[in-house]
Amino acid sequence: SMGPDPARYRELTPALRTAMLAEPAAFFNALVARDRSLLDVVQADYAWVNEDLAAIYGIPDVRGPELREVAQRDIARRGVLGMAAVLAVTSHPGRTSPVLRGVWVLDRLLAEPPPPPPPDTPQLPKEESASDAKGVRARLEAHRTRPDCAACHARIDPIGFGLENFDPLGRWRVRDVRGEAIDARGVLPDGSAFSGPVELRALMLARRQQLARSMTEKLLA
Repeated sequence: SMGPDPARYRELTPALRTAMLAEPAAFFNALVARDRSLLDVVQADYAWVNEDLAAIYGIPDVRGPELREVAQRDIARRGVLGMAAVLAVTSHPGRTSPVLRGVWVLDRLLAEPPPPPPPDTPQLPKEESASDAKGVRARLEAHRTRPDCAACHARIDPIGFGLENFDPLGRWRVRDVRGEAIDARGVLPDGSAFSGPVELRALMLARRQQLARSMTEKLLA
């Protein structure tokens, strides 16, 4: 199963999980009710949080279990790219997954789903620990040396690397579990280079026609 393991991430209480799942619905309902721009899905400067979610996002002065709209002043967090539900559901039980996150963005936001991996593709471990010889990024880069993997992963992995500052619960981090500084740089196949979610979001907003078409397609489906 995907998503962080509550036995490993004690902060993932049933109450936090419920709030995580409720946020995207509240966000989208308000977007429709208030006739906001579809581009808010990527660039909204507001979030729907309660006390538990606010703690994950580092938003002060939010008390109680009810979701309410608050200003999202953290520009790394804006829109769904910084949303805990998205970041958690695209993680493995014991680590982030740049691959799952990259596929989610390509499929759900850009309507460019990559094909499924070949059936004999070796699986990377779904856990990471402080004693691992290599971090997730290094293992993925080695995996990408297979010619039959390289073409798709050249599209998928950079997007996921751009979101690596978010841990499996969506909390901001500057180091991984091995103590290594997060490397959130990516280069897309067209040569566009970026580092971190702010620059990744800017590249996506430069493709706003594609974003709008993709989201319209999803809504009609």
